[in-house]
Amino acid sequence: MFITVVYGEQEEVLFNTDCRLKLLLDCIKKLCKCEMQAEVDLCEVTGHPKYLQHQPQESYATNFLKPREKYVLIQMERENGKSFYKPLLRDKSIITDHFLASLEKDMAEREVSRSPGADRLRTKRNSLKPGRTGTSGKTKPRALSMNKNS
Repeated sequence: MFITVVYGEQEEVLFNTDCRLKLLLDCIKKLCKCEMQAEVDLCEVTGHPKYLQHQPQESYATNFLKPREKYVLIQMERENGKSFYKPLLRDKSIITDHFLASLEKDMAEREVSRSPGADRLRTKRNSLKPGRTGTSGKTKPRALSMNKNS
């Protein structure tokens, strides 16, 4: 499976996603001329980040990315103790005000959901969901069915 990564001055590169996330992100950094220590990620053209840096790096990229999709290269920046994503694409037809607003909103929602108070709320909510057993709040593993016809 392949994806298209857009960056720079409307440049595009195809990447095979049938590999581990770490390898894909390293190849993206190299071919898209990023510093190897840069924290890069991919973002849908609608402005929603994929948060690949926060996924297990030994996982396969095909688990997180849709085949034949176009993704915008973004980089994590830090300023005054806050983290934010900066698009590494200079294309006004994709990087619109709507794109930037979606990216900012998604990051803000993620920051709120990662706050300590939100974790306590999430834990309480999850412990009340059906299928939870005991007081530990753990679920039993469930088998996943993969139907090729869907």
